[in-house]
Amino acid sequence: MSNDDSFLPEQPRRTLQDLVVPPRVQQQIEAAMARLHSHETLYREWGLETVDLSGSAVALKLCGPPGTGGILMVEPAHD
Repeated sequence: MSNDDSFLPEQPRRTLQDLVVPPRVQQQIEAAMARLHSHETLYREWGLETVDLSGSAVALKLCGPPGTGGILMVEPAHD
């Protein structure tokens, strides 16, 4: 088996709609996801990379006690 065979993409089993979070957290997640999805357009096609030289996208810090959904957030966010 080659290295490529060990990392085959899979369809996520969960979606962001499966998360049960307060409305404010849901808004923050949606804003972060929108920024991730539009990063290429904003920075490369529209030239934002010339203004924001760091090229920063989005970093999410998922924290909380066990069972609060941080790991559940990763799978749908990958999609």
